[in-house]
Order: sequence, then structure tokens, then C-alpha cells
Amino acid sequence: MTLSTINSNATGLSVRGKLNELIQKVGGVPIGSLTPVREFVYNTNDTLNAVLQSGYFSSAAVDADSIIDVQFSNGTSKKVRVNADGSVDLHDSPIGLSNGNAARFEALLTLNSSSLNILVHSDSTGNEDHEFVRKITQEYADRHPAYTVLYRLWDDVAGSYASAVTVQTGTGANTLTVYNFANPGKQVEYIQGSRYVAACQSIPRCDLVYINHSHNMGTISSRDYATRLAIPRFLAAMADIARRHVGCGFVLIAQNPRMDSEFMTPWVDVVYRVAAITGSDVADAHSLIINRGKNASLYTDSTHVNAAGSDLTVKAIRSLHQASAGNPVPYSLTVAANLISNGDFSSFGSSVPDNFTLTTGAVTKDTGVIGGKNGYSVRIDGTNGRITWSCPSYLRDELKGQYVTLMARVYIPAGQPQTAGIIATASSSNSSNNYPSADQNHGQWHWRSVTHYVDPADTYLQVRLYGDISGTGVAYFDRVILCKGIKPIDCR
Repeated sequence: MTLSTINSNATGLSVRGKLNELIQKVGGVPIGSLTPVREFVYNTNDTLNAVLQSGYFSSAAVDADSIIDVQFSNGTSKKVRVNADGSVDLHDSPIGLSNGNAARFEALLTLNSSSLNILVHSDSTGNEDHEFVRKITQEYADRHPAYTVLYRLWDDVAGSYASAVTVQTGTGANTLTVYNFANPGKQVEYIQGSRYVAACQSIPRCDLVYINHSHNMGTISSRDYATRLAIPRFLAAMADIARRHVGCGFVLIAQNPRMDSEFMTPWVDVVYRVAAITGSDVADAHSLIINRGKNASLYTDSTHVNAAGSDLTVKAIRSLHQASAGNPVPYSLTVAANLISNGDFSSFGSSVPDNFTLTTGAVTKDTGVIGGKNGYSVRIDGTNGRITWSCPSYLRDELKGQYVTLMARVYIPAGQPQTAGIIATASSSNSSNNYPSADQNHGQWHWRSVTHYVDPADTYLQVRLYGDISGTGVAYFDRVILCKGIKPIDCR
């Protein structure tokens, strides 16, 4: 790409917008603290060097490959690449966040010592042939010709993966298989329910797992809401995936923005915060499309991107594979002490598990539905059925001013309402529950999680387990764990 090509293709783009994008992306001084000279629009009379040296930067040199060495006026410098469409990206840096998961997988492919598998858990932005999953599958094939590459798309009517499509017949003995569990209109919990066995448990152990969800998961009203209710949804689903695919690395997709709103912005924050907790990579497709002004030419409708938009997701994913492999730590539930005495329900000496009280409805020691070591589960049913654990005052005082996370192993029979099996924390200042917007994880033992802030003024703290929070549904519980912080734990 030549400098003249960049200039001609960039006609009509706002230079001020481009410079703002460039500054934010490479971590320079915000544009408000630099001296703007005038509003620029690229035209054939404005050379790229002249624009970049127009008062925002002290100097910028462009080489033959369109790599700009930008010297900021605060003394810092970064290398960036100018694309043919006038957008800019960091050069030789991940577009998002690399914790080494994708890079480690790329190293395994290069080593070519065994067959490998990928699981993709996605909504409708990953199920079509023009979208990113099919495209990255082709890229894996192109980069690694020794591998036979197979692609298997989930068929939700059949409840199984479709027959494999051979993307490439390799020159060697090993196979890369991509299992694409992509389902339009679904949420991150969808893989936890009755489809878990066929979609996740029965396939070979996967080395890399992509999570591509947010669009269908509702509105985030505040960052506190995200901490208490949105982040735990990802953590619970990822825990169920990781218990089957032990040692897998996760790549989270920061999904494309809505063309007509800022709905996705807080979800991108959630994705990065989940990555910080789990050691996941983030492929930031969102920022790439924001950097291009959410151009309508990248979309098929207000939510879905077309092939050109999908190429930007692929670009972000590719950058993670090119990052330093590092030493990623695979995500799994930490096993630690439980703040709830008898949270495993191993003591069930009377009509209610020890240290719990029956608030409404009915509770039963059920030997027909078993999810753990006890040889029974705790069944809760009846109208608004609920059992409650009350935190001792000494422990509540210790927890004041901190977040706590509740994690429960739950089975909700298929056909029960979405109000069944709710877990909640409640204090005198607020309450948090994992009330889902759908019944997508019913029909299978799965994790549920919710996070709660213990206010210094709280006079009580409770854990509440519901058969049904507003009806006559039924749910079964194997164990419930309360821990300090926002990262859930397991206990045995």
C-alpha cells in the first residue's frame, strides 16, 4: 500500500475523528489536552504527513508499508498502521487483550503433534458462512496446510452437530475440528441446559473456546448491575464449559456495536472484566467498527454485520494468534472454603437442611434427582417455595464494604418456568438475583451465580434458594457456595 493510495481512499473521512481514534487507541494524551488547529477533511491536497503533523503530534513518519511512527507531543511514541480505508490500528499488537490463549493455540498448530479441537459458543452473529466462525476456520486451514480441517455447525432442531464439512484435506495425519454451537436469539446460558451433553460434554476435549455473546442478553443499567448480575452469567457458563474441556483457553468476542444505539458499550466493559477474572483473551471487534464510524456499509441490519464487518472480527482474532504466547492460566473454578456452613447440604437431619430455614413452600430430600456426593438433592417446590440461610452477625460485619459471590449447582426440569431455580442474596440495603430472561439452561445440572455488595449499613445478609420465585415451579439444588470477591468458587 502506497501513501498515495491511503490518501485517495481516505477522501471524506474526518481527520479530527481519525486523530482522536489514533490517540485513544495507542494510549496517548486525550485530544482535549492537545491543541487542535482546525477541522480537517482528507482531500487530495492534504498529505498524510501534513495532517499528522498538524498540531496534534510533534512528528510522524510513514514508511513504505504504511506504518507510522507517531511521536506524541507528550514525548511518547507508538507505531500504528494506516489501512486503505483510512482507519488505523496498532501495529504488531493485539486488537483487544491477549492473555496468550490464542497464541498458545497457534503454537500448538505450528507444532503439529496432535489433532486439535475448537468450540465456539455464539449467537446469530456467528452462524452464517459470511460471518467470523466460518472465516477463521478457513484461515486456520490456510495457515496450516498439514491439518485436515473440519467444520461442524450445530443443528438445534436435531439437537446435534451437523455432519462435518471438510474445509481442507491436509497433507499430514492430524485434524482440526471446529464445533460451532451458534444459535440465533440465544444467550450465554444456552449451552448449560438440556443441550449441554450433546453440545459440550460429548465432543472431544477442546483446546480453545470462543464465547460470542452479549447482543441478546438485555440492557445493562449500571456498572454495579454488571458486577452483580451480568458478569456472573458469563462466569457460570464458562465454569460449566471448563469442567468438560479442562485446560482450554478462552477467547471472548467484544461484539460489534449496534448501528443505531450504544446498547453494546457496557457489554464490552463486561467482556473485558470477565477476561480479567478468567485470564481470557478479548478479540475487540467492537472497537474496530467504532473506529470506522459504525459505517452502514459494514452492516446487514442494525445488529448484524456483513462479510466486510465480519472481516474485522477476524482481524481482531488474527491479531491474538500473532501475539506473544506467554504462559496462560486456564480458567476453572477455584476450590476453597465456603462461607455457608452446610452449603453442601450434607447435614439434613430433619425436614430442612441444617442451618437453613423453610420460608415458604416445601423442601424435600430427593433421592430421585442426584447431582453430587450426598446421594440426594434438595428439592424445593410449592407456591413461591424458598429456603433461606442467614449470615451470622460476626461474619456479616466482616464482609461489610465488600462484594460476595453466590454460586449454586442447580437442576431445573425442562418445561419449568423461567422463574424456577432462582438464587439470590438479600440484605437490608439491596438484593441481587440471577433472574434469567429465558429458560435456556433448564434440563441439566448447571452453575448459577450472582454477586452482591454488602453495604456497611446492612443489618442482615441472606442467601435465598427458590423452587420458584413467583409461582409453583420446582428446582433441585446440590450445593451452594458463598465466597468473598467477584470470582466464584466451588467447594466439596
